[in-house]
Amino acid sequence: MRLVRHALGLVVLLAVAACSSTVPGGTQLQSNNETRAYRLVTPLAAATTKRPLIIALHGWLGTADQMAEMTKLTPQATARNIDVAYPQGEARAWGLSQSTPSGARDVSFLVDMVADIEKRTPIDRSHVFAVGFSNGGFMAQALACSGRIRLAGIAIVSSGMPAAAAINCLAPPTPFLLIQGTKDPIVPSEGTAAGSDKILSSADTLEFWSTRNKCAGLSLDASDRVAGGWNCQAPTRAIFIAGAGHGWPGGHFSYPEFIVGHQTSSIDATRAILDFVQTRQRVLF
Repeated sequence: MRLVRHALGLVVLLAVAACSSTVPGGTQLQSNNETRAYRLVTPLAAATTKRPLIIALHGWLGTADQMAEMTKLTPQATARNIDVAYPQGEARAWGLSQSTPSGARDVSFLVDMVADIEKRTPIDRSHVFAVGFSNGGFMAQALACSGRIRLAGIAIVSSGMPAAAAINCLAPPTPFLLIQGTKDPIVPSEGTAAGSDKILSSADTLEFWSTRNKCAGLSLDASDRVAGGWNCQAPTRAIFIAGAGHGWPGGHFSYPEFIVGHQTSSIDATRAILDFVQTRQRVLF
């Protein structure tokens, strides 16, 4: 029954994604002899001073446009003088690990994208953040673990750490935020089955980053709303939402609840992430 429900879920998600958004044009660039695309949004009154950049990574079967619509990140970020890039995944997906062919291509694309953006508008390379939803959260962590770009922070929603990406991870201590529903049937807080596509549980994901971030200790009780490390070299935190399913809390787009579980507005994930970004700017750099 669980396999039937999962298969049905994939079919419905594919149908909804196909109807809800189209693959965007945006800015195109050549990366690994492929044409890739992203959308860049800058503040209307953008100054010549360098600004932080958020890389906003959509989920599986999503698009850059859908990520922007779901999160409403553009108006909130630009109001805080932050640039946002919405890259488009190849075949509407991202690789799970920097060590796989698809993951390596995606990492190269994102590195090339940041370099391309830097030529177009003043960004602060020491304040580049990766924000990802679901499969986009996998990619955000794979990007950090590739060692090819120094991220100022990672924030993931309805996601976890791919086991393959954790192997030989080269990321230095990196501020980390997880926002996770406790009843997520797509990326469960208890993780997914073993194998090449294994995703660590929320507790193990938090433990991975707390070790990476050299925390003295870690609270792993997911029944608490907030968990994380203490005395860390880089902040490590999780926000657990009791009863919430697979989605962007406070978001403006959701999949059918009978597939992804309860959608919640109990917190505004976008605001929480932007607060995290701005705190990291003040405290760490």
